[in-house]
Parts: sequence; C-alpha cells; structure tokens
Amino acid sequence: MSLLFEAIRLQDGEFRLLTLHRQRMNASRKALLGIDEPISLRELSIPAECRIGRFKCRIEYGAAIERITFEEYLVALPERFRLVTDNEIEYSHKLTDRTRLIALMDAAAPDGIIIVMHGFITDAYHSNLAFYDGARWVTPDTPLLAGRMREWLLRTGQISLAPIRPQDLANYRAFKLINAMLGFEESPEFGMGRIVGA
Repeated sequence: MSLLFEAIRLQDGEFRLLTLHRQRMNASRKALLGIDEPISLRELSIPAECRIGRFKCRIEYGAAIERITFEEYLVALPERFRLVTDNEIEYSHKLTDRTRLIALMDAAAPDGIIIVMHGFITDAYHSNLAFYDGARWVTPDTPLLAGRMREWLLRTGQISLAPIRPQDLANYRAFKLINAMLGFEESPEFGMGRIVGA
C-alpha cells in the first residue's frame, strides 16, 4: 500500500482545520493499518520562511509520519471542467498513489474533471464540489473523498447534502471547488456553462 498523506493549510503561521485533519489521519490509519493509537502532530514546527502567507503543509504517513514538507500555495484553476465517468475508481482515503485520478485528468487535459460514478456526481480532481440552486449551496452526497473543508462547511451549516446526477446540473446556477487549501468564500464561483458534457 502507498503512503497516506494530508495537505493542511498554513495561513500566516496558523494551521487551519487541524482537528479535522487529525481525525481523518487517525481514521485512515485505523481502517487501513489497524492502528488505534492517535497520531501526534507535534512535529509540525513552522519554518521561519513560512510564517507569512499561504502554504501547503504536506504530511506523508503510514504507521508513523514519514515526511513533512511546506510549499507556497498558488491557486491554479482550469477554465473548463469535463464530466468523466469511472465506475471502478476508489479513493476513500488520501493516498499518495493517485495513478487512476491522474490518468483521468490527463485524458481530459487541458480541462479539469468532474467524476461521475454509477450515475452520480462525486468530486473534481483535487476538490469536493458545491452547487448553488439560487437559494442554497449543496454538495454531492457521493464524494470519492470526504474533504476536510467540505466536512467543516457541513458541520457549520453553510452547505447541505444532496444526490446530484449529471442531468440534475441544469437545476443549478453555479458551482465552486472546495478543499482545505481554498476557503469557501475565496473559491471563485463558476457558471454552469464551464462544465463540458453536462
């Protein structure tokens, strides 16, 4: 099995959603490795050059933390998104081996991807999705990976769950990408015309 990893936002010297990241790390270690002992994140000392601005802290781990890196986070979003179907993909844990996801992305390039599985919208390549119907923001109840920002937005009532099929996209006015590095308010709002094949 490949290593697991977690990508945590470091904003001006403060880690965001750290409790939710730790919960996922512990749940993944228990599910995949049978380890009940909570993982320690005391190793997360912040390099001096990463104390101002937005950085991605990437933690690779298995039974123990193997590697911690920091890199400046720059937002790069595609112009269009293509619906792609894959009924066999499995990505319920954040693994460093993303071969199948990368293959889907490469086949759709230069467009981004929105993955359809068994007739339902799941996620984009490295983000969960939220759709706006004119009154509320909803996120598919069939994600490949339950992201930490998605979880926080659900817990705080900013988004709600809904089953969303490709044919349902006509009922929405806009969508956003949501992930731990890109806050909900910061994420640009895309018109539905940006989705190819909907």
